[in-house]
Amino acid sequence: MSGTAHPEYAVEIRTLGRFDVVVGGRPVTRWRAGRARHLLQYLLLHPDCVISRDILFEALWPDLSAPRSSLKVAVHTLRNILASEGAAATGRNPSGLRILTHEYGYSIEAKNVWVDFQEFDSLILGAQTGTLDAPGPIAQLQDAVELYQGDFLPGMTMPWVEPQREWLRSLALSALDRLVEAAERTCDDFQVLHFCRKVLKIEPLHEKTYRTLIALHGRLGQFSQADRWYKLCASHLREAVGVGPAEATRAMYSRAVSGELTRVADGPTLHPVSSVSATGHYAVGSAAQ
Repeated sequence: MSGTAHPEYAVEIRTLGRFDVVVGGRPVTRWRAGRARHLLQYLLLHPDCVISRDILFEALWPDLSAPRSSLKVAVHTLRNILASEGAAATGRNPSGLRILTHEYGYSIEAKNVWVDFQEFDSLILGAQTGTLDAPGPIAQLQDAVELYQGDFLPGMTMPWVEPQREWLRSLALSALDRLVEAAERTCDDFQVLHFCRKVLKIEPLHEKTYRTLIALHGRLGQFSQADRWYKLCASHLREAVGVGPAEATRAMYSRAVSGELTRVADGPTLHPVSSVSATGHYAVGSAAQ
């Protein structure tokens, strides 16, 4: 990654789908050995909080195998990284990130810093104050799901990562559920497909989404495509959890392939999908059924 998508900020930090820190338009690449990177990640989860040395030590070395001095080394290393990257990028000090020392612990000061999961949280919260009929909340939800590029700190196995990872994943799925509902209300089939794809990329076993796709193609008279989605759903459920589709899914499939749901399309023809995968990636066919 080079440059920044948010040049108005001194620092840009991404944690969703990947971990990147960009200072003054320059990506930080030299994290060196040790836990400096993990220290930054942990402190970002607790802005405006002083974290005791004991808690930080247990978070960064959960097996308690490292000497107690390791935390001081990690703090020193992180400060040096932030200072050197900031100076290299701006020719003067630093970035807007500082690690502050307190009597019994440390805190992070983040001025002019953009963090993706914090922005994601803010957008989701803002969307809760409106209804799906209003453009503002829909736009906020769309911005939020575009920010969600994957799991929080993927690949990290620290005990404190998983709760945040699951929380953000749940928020993303909830936002997408609302966006699918809004698209269905306006009969925007392409948007329904777009958001369903994102759902299945996050949660390949989301059976409600398969029902939505089966119903959509049933309404369009694309019965073989409804059949493909049903079979994909059944296959992944059997492989993952050893069960078949729920009664609601079987009933929707029956209605879709029987033609009960078929309607006359008001807009452009939605061409059938020629191939699908568990992640929701698909190729668009060249002709409607």
